[in-house]
Amino acid sequence: MYQKALEYQNQYLNLQEIILNSQKSLEIARLEMNFEASKDQMSRNSAKQKSFFLLVIFILICISFVLTIHYIRNKHKSIVRKHIQLQHTLKEEKCKVETDLNEKNRELALHSLQMIQQQETNKAIIQKLYARSTSYSTDVRRELSSIIHDLERENTSKAIWDEFEHRFIAVNPEFYQKLLLSFPDLTQNEKRLCAFLKLNMNTKEISTITGQTPHSINVARTRLRKKLGLSNSEVCTCDFLATM
Repeated sequence: MYQKALEYQNQYLNLQEIILNSQKSLEIARLEMNFEASKDQMSRNSAKQKSFFLLVIFILICISFVLTIHYIRNKHKSIVRKHIQLQHTLKEEKCKVETDLNEKNRELALHSLQMIQQQETNKAIIQKLYARSTSYSTDVRRELSSIIHDLERENTSKAIWDEFEHRFIAVNPEFYQKLLLSFPDLTQNEKRLCAFLKLNMNTKEISTITGQTPHSINVARTRLRKKLGLSNSEVCTCDFLATM
């Protein structure tokens, strides 16, 4: 009887151990399931966080791109606006310089005409003095001769040209330099003729200043057009030289 009781007790203990082991196995399985579930949840959370982070980065990149485009457009508009303003300012300055230059050249041409008129007046005075000098006494004739000499000295073509050239260079300081840069074979007389033509002076006026005949001036003008490459062109020599 004791032996059966011992057997029952052993069986009970074995069953209890089996039940305990089963419970442990179930607990381990439950923990493993919970761990896997937690792991999956963490993975999903990590994926969500990663997606959110990437979305934020994408949005920031888009915002930066839009702001950059906006800045570039504004900068471009500002540059274009400044360029237009600069071009407008330069155009106004150029027009002002050209207007001032044209005005000074007109004044120079007017002064040249006045010199020509003065020269013609002096010639007439000299001729009258010569005509009447014979009717005066020796002392008066000597004094008249001195006056005539002074008038003739001031009335020479060289004196008129020297004054003209001085005023011309003051108004057009780069004219001869530009002219010789394009046409280095021009002679001194041809350079002078170019200066007269730049002021749109006619043959008679040039003849009076230079002391040459009108025919010589016309021949020189024809030769000059050839050197300037205008022989077969309809461009006026004066207009061509006015651009320099």
